[in-house]
Amino acid sequence: MAAGVVVSKKITPMSNLSLSLSEARQHYNHDLADKFYKHVWAGNDIFIGLGWHDDDTQTIAIACQRMVDNMVELIISNRQPGNTRLLDLGAGYGATARYLARQYGFHVDCLNLSETQNAENRCLTHEHGLNNQIQIFQGNFESLKFGNETYHVVWSQDAFLHSDNRSAILYEIDRVLLHGGNVVFTDILQSEDCPSHALKPVLARFGLSSLATQSFYYEQAIQLGWQVHDMQDISPHLIKHYWRVIHEIDSGYDDLLQTFEADYLAKVRQGMENWIKVGEQGHLKWGLFHFGKN
Repeated sequence: MAAGVVVSKKITPMSNLSLSLSEARQHYNHDLADKFYKHVWAGNDIFIGLGWHDDDTQTIAIACQRMVDNMVELIISNRQPGNTRLLDLGAGYGATARYLARQYGFHVDCLNLSETQNAENRCLTHEHGLNNQIQIFQGNFESLKFGNETYHVVWSQDAFLHSDNRSAILYEIDRVLLHGGNVVFTDILQSEDCPSHALKPVLARFGLSSLATQSFYYEQAIQLGWQVHDMQDISPHLIKHYWRVIHEIDSGYDDLLQTFEADYLAKVRQGMENWIKVGEQGHLKWGLFHFGKN
């Protein structure tokens, strides 16, 4: 290990994970998933969330950066970036953390399940000289071991879907968030009237029983006494994003065969098509939320 690399701190015993979080951890630690995100999805920073697709020509990485910029615009007006302490829940490879640290001067704590992703995050954080602004922690967002009223902002991108106990996540966010702080996150949702069978292919991938709805997050925010600043349905970008992933698979197929078996690429592509199909049917949604703690 290179000198000065931030060492991941274990927050929650991995044996205590719920079934859905165990499935997520196994997926993100898998060698082929790791390679796929790096070869197809991510750009140099390895973004793995969904992107804001203004047109059909931009790369996935640029779309993901635009998504981060759209989210940070919701909170930047009442924050002094250099003094802002932000907790990124489900931080992946740390792409957003490094982007926020470089572009806005934020101090970011990354919390993430995957040992594979955390190791890459540590290396990239060190390479970019951001050890003083970014810390990386092993753990899950259903049971945070951070102190009460620690953060100005709690942030997450497309991670809460992996939990079957999202109420616990929001309670923990409320506990660690400073009064006057902001909660900003995106999540993949189901429609309010989604038929019980419609999302089976999507849910089976991560051992989930359901996804959240927009009304769930609204009602939870009200119960916690949060201000509801913004809730946006940004579902068209979800469909565009998965079409873009398919385009990357198809356009780079011959090169990808040097790393992946054809069967693996076919399964990934089919998975993308499943998400697009239910998205186009209106059953799968993508939401952007901005709440404030009084």
